[in-house]
Amino acid sequence: MFQLVGADIYLNSKSIPDVPHEKGNFKLIFISNRGTKCWPGPPPDMELLENFQCRYESSGAVSEQEVDEFIAGLTQAGFHWTKVQRLYMQDGERQYSQPY
Repeated sequence: MFQLVGADIYLNSKSIPDVPHEKGNFKLIFISNRGTKCWPGPPPDMELLENFQCRYESSGAVSEQEVDEFIAGLTQAGFHWTKVQRLYMQDGERQYSQPY
């Protein structure tokens, strides 16, 4: 059985975006740029592009509506997102990569 458990949200930003670390059931896990982790920890010593991946996960299943409302909140806060990749688990196993 598939369960929606989070989302990778891609944002345009000139610097590492100051996004909420927690909102509702969602917790920020990492922010990356070109596949390199930028947060948490010190940012890498490299030129960053204006496209950041923000991974949000939940400790349990969330609904499509909760993801949509979270993204709408980011839009209302002035963030410009370009893509959203929903994250799923199947039978207790992640169906998405764990890069760090």
